[in-house]
Amino acid sequence: MCQCYSRVLRKWFCCDCLTGPCFPGTATAVVYPGKGVAMHSLQPGDRVLAVDPTGGNLIWTRVLAFLDRRPEELAEYLHLETDLHTSLAVSANHVLLTPGDDANNNGSTSASSCQGFGYQSRFAADIRPGERLFVASGNSVLTAEVRTIKRTIEKGAFVPLTAEGNLIVDGTLASCYATFHHDWSHMALRPLISVVQQWPASQHTVQAFTGHYVSFLKWAGNVLLPEGRLKFGDKRNTGVLKTISPETSPLDLVDSYAKKCFFSILTSV
Repeated sequence: MCQCYSRVLRKWFCCDCLTGPCFPGTATAVVYPGKGVAMHSLQPGDRVLAVDPTGGNLIWTRVLAFLDRRPEELAEYLHLETDLHTSLAVSANHVLLTPGDDANNNGSTSASSCQGFGYQSRFAADIRPGERLFVASGNSVLTAEVRTIKRTIEKGAFVPLTAEGNLIVDGTLASCYATFHHDWSHMALRPLISVVQQWPASQHTVQAFTGHYVSFLKWAGNVLLPEGRLKFGDKRNTGVLKTISPETSPLDLVDSYAKKCFFSILTSV
């Protein structure tokens, strides 16, 4: 168990020691044929609105599993509000797929259509007012300017996984991944996506296997790619100080990850 302190909100709250929260339970996905559903009610198998990474078109895709699902977690979230009246609730370490440099540096103050789909992988903590995000509007993907950024502490930590590696959350395009670059994460998750799409197992088994697979990848990524992740305390952080309780040592955390991976292999055979 860890304790987090928000220097901005001046509050302590319980938090996970190794992973970020991503989306709160009240964040909404768009479920076919167009109904807004809160993350805490979203289920594997639901068809949600996402973006085709090859062409930039809106598509319906299935939620394969949850990379993380902690309904009782309290965490600090950013609210990125745009000039198209969208307000995305997302954690600082979550990855957003944003327009390229030209779109963010052209000085435009109004929404514009997405021509093609060139994107950048950026942490939410790096986004500043005046920069642009991809948003869903009707049957189109537009770009909208971020006007304000607020911080709140909210309940729930959810990360749905789709085959495309993205989905529309609170009207805004977001990656399914956090902590590492989107393309790296999607490449690492491709084997899992293929298995989940083809595996005729119960949803409980699929979800358990997914959790262990992701835990191992995060542990391996922290060891092998130390510069690829969002580090707590660096200039991109939102001001959250994380401390590990005295009874929990870093070796205990690594050991728990190793055990999860081991039991995942045993239970999936």
